[in-house]
Amino acid sequence: IEALHPEKILALGNPLFDFGRFYKAFHHQQWHKISISCRECVQWQKQHVKIDGLVTDEWIKEQEEFHGPKSDYVSIHVDGEFPEQSESSIISRAWVERARKGLDANNAPLPVESQEDSVRILACDVATKHGTNATVIAYRYGHTFLEMAGYFRIPITQTRDKLLFRFNRYTYSDVLPKIVLDSDGIGEGLGDMLDSESVPNIQFHGGTNQAAMDQGKFHNLRTQFYLLVAKKFERGLYNLSKLDEKSYEILKNQLCSIRAKHPDNLGRLQLETKEEMMARNIESPDYSDSFMMSEYAYFVSNMADVQPFSYR
Repeated sequence: IEALHPEKILALGNPLFDFGRFYKAFHHQQWHKISISCRECVQWQKQHVKIDGLVTDEWIKEQEEFHGPKSDYVSIHVDGEFPEQSESSIISRAWVERARKGLDANNAPLPVESQEDSVRILACDVATKHGTNATVIAYRYGHTFLEMAGYFRIPITQTRDKLLFRFNRYTYSDVLPKIVLDSDGIGEGLGDMLDSESVPNIQFHGGTNQAAMDQGKFHNLRTQFYLLVAKKFERGLYNLSKLDEKSYEILKNQLCSIRAKHPDNLGRLQLETKEEMMARNIESPDYSDSFMMSEYAYFVSNMADVQPFSYR
């Protein structure tokens, strides 16, 4: 339809899933959204005329008694609202929305963090200049996220320049920010570029077979740090109030789309892979991956001080 360059598009549907094209359209400012609940439909009939075949009060009460008045089924099929989240999602939308307001787990304002006195981290999820994935650069100080920027189809040299610009911008009193990047694939070349300019960087290996630090509990490193991110969201540690609206919405949708799988053969926790996410029409989690890698850098920075170096 979009390829025909239409003047208007009318999309009708039920809010069954918290992902996919219909969900994205309903949460994007480009679309005008209209929700019609069964309760509104019943009320309209009372004020105008009853129409055979339309929903009734009796049907609504039956659904509430059978499924529960606060169940996802009633929320979707009676109230016309998207489900809060999938049962297997590891991060609740309520947690992310609370972080957006700058509130902790008790809904109290989070303490104000200082850039000069906090650990500063630049995280980069690197994509090629081909395809539909984005190169995303995130900047945080402490647990406060100030910036997330996505770029499509840019060469790795331009990614390097954007990183170095922010590296210099967020250096205070000669204390350098930490850079972390996905070094699987094209990211390895970016790491070599930074090394050649004596810029310290932490390389994250997020592949399916990359061993976790706690190999007895987690299937791989990616699982370990996404679950750490989930725990910190639950405890109300992150502050997302400073992000621009577009970046926040993309980040929220990606974070809340990450799902857990059944434990592996050794009983270790594991998450679905990027390929499995794409199989259910979820785009590559570029923003959430950069978020997760920043948590890895935050963890590593508490273990050792990463400093510049050069060969001979």
